[in-house]
Amino acid sequence: MPLLMSPPHPSATGSYGELAAKWAEAELGLRLRWWQRLALRRLLEHDAEGSLCWTTALVSTPRRAGKSTLLMVLALWRISHGDLFGEPVQSAIHCAADKQAVAEVMRKSFGWAQTNGHAVRRANGQEAVELTTGGRWLLRSTSAVYGYEVDLGIVDEAWAVDPETVDDGLEPGLAHRPSPQLLVTSTAHRRATSLMRRRLAAATAGMGEDTSTLVLLWGAPADAPLGEVGTWRAASPFWTVQVERLISDRWERVQRGEADPAADDPDPVEGFAAQYLNRWPPTDAVPVRREEPAVPAELWTGALTEDGTPSGRPAVAALESWFAVGPALAVAWVDEAGRAVVSARQADTLADAADLVRTAGAPVLLVGKSLTDDAALTTLAGSVTIEPTGGTTWNVVSELRRYLDEGRLRHDGSPLLADQVAGLVVVDAATGPRLRPGAVVSAVKAAVWAARRALAATEPPRIF
Repeated sequence: MPLLMSPPHPSATGSYGELAAKWAEAELGLRLRWWQRLALRRLLEHDAEGSLCWTTALVSTPRRAGKSTLLMVLALWRISHGDLFGEPVQSAIHCAADKQAVAEVMRKSFGWAQTNGHAVRRANGQEAVELTTGGRWLLRSTSAVYGYEVDLGIVDEAWAVDPETVDDGLEPGLAHRPSPQLLVTSTAHRRATSLMRRRLAAATAGMGEDTSTLVLLWGAPADAPLGEVGTWRAASPFWTVQVERLISDRWERVQRGEADPAADDPDPVEGFAAQYLNRWPPTDAVPVRREEPAVPAELWTGALTEDGTPSGRPAVAALESWFAVGPALAVAWVDEAGRAVVSARQADTLADAADLVRTAGAPVLLVGKSLTDDAALTTLAGSVTIEPTGGTTWNVVSELRRYLDEGRLRHDGSPLLADQVAGLVVVDAATGPRLRPGAVVSAVKAAVWAARRALAATEPPRIF
């Protein structure tokens, strides 16, 4: 059940929800999920005269629950049933911060519309379904909702929408329509505008007394532990093995300090809590976060070797790749003081990297585990020992900082390595300090792996 749900409207004598669900199955071939049917039943509560009870509805669920399907069914059913609302011609105006996401949903209805003789518009930014009766479902940008007569106004992904879109755009168009309804829907986001946050706060404060705003919110309680499956399941209105695997994967990434690109949040923990537990920030929340470089500039500058890049044969080489950036190769020597001296450079391809290793003469090449079986590196077999290695970004950066603090690592000023080290920033998160996501660390990882192996050769053997 939802974490928050308004009680039945005191004027409600019935609901069109079941009619809408059966229509969706018959016309669109959609068998709605239980929560979508519940939402329709609540959204379409009507009084004794058949008028809708709720003029505003706030619907919020975690990501991937099926909100888009709900909105499509609601919009198409509404414009197809104007006779129920005293106006045969109904207009549904749908806006969102990300119009392309909404457009993809609307396009799913084009086949149904064309089969039934209705018109569709496919032009980017002007997508629409227009029925032969005159009813229409229009997609508009948040800055282009002004001047319409609106029977159903939909604000999707409202976390990124300015309040003026509703206050000055959609609501005036709803004012004089029979059974008008404004539906504001979104998954939580830490950087949400005041639109959804303040409306949720006001509606929940007046729960049971506010007869104009319906609240349907699925999410996890504020004190529920983030990393437990029970919390994830309680927050989600739709649960399958696939959903559990998806959220488990996202949580593992959070534990490694990696942000989910879909969450659009630099803090992995907060992004996870918003996207998959649907936790909204309070209306007075002011994000305060400490940030500092993982390696202070003076510490990195102080580790610059005065002799430049060593000319002898390196003790070891290491190779790591980073998505579209390409492979980075690091080599390490041991100087007279027993310190590791590292140098790094970019290679265009793995084959180029193999050539660089061969030219350098390193006897051992450490490679990221994902590169171990790459055909480009098999050409080194016989002349170079290839060993897979790995480690989380946080552990590698911690190791780099320790080597620098202990004075055991020097570098030759390689621009690639310097740039990547400068991009390492530590931020405060709910579960402690983490690296700010987005940094490229291929050269950093390769340099630390190479330094670790080179330094291991200088340590005295252990006696057991």
